[in-house]
Amino acid sequence: MNKRLSDNTNIHLINGNEYNGLPILSKFTMSANYLDRLVSTMQKAIDEYRRTYAIRFDLTVPIWMGELDSALISRFFASLNAQIQADLKHRAREGKRVFPCTLRYSWAKEQ
Repeated sequence: MNKRLSDNTNIHLINGNEYNGLPILSKFTMSANYLDRLVSTMQKAIDEYRRTYAIRFDLTVPIWMGELDSALISRFFASLNAQIQADLKHRAREGKRVFPCTLRYSWAKEQ
């Protein structure tokens, strides 16, 4: 069932266990707009690399750090990307095979 979010009519909500032929968790109402972006991100990764590894993780910010904002997320992913690149350099110095790695991500703030 498609409907729009009352606060933002640009967001289309869907219910069900499938979206564009892909299985989704049916116990949640999902945003078709966000699912489109997720599928697009995954498709770009698969188009670039035949072997693609996807990980989901949840960041928890301590109360004393304040609100979770896009700057914090950007710093997190910049740090993660730097660690990946450092590991690739380290492995190359050891003479091991190294393949290029493009980090792609999608994130959402839970309400």
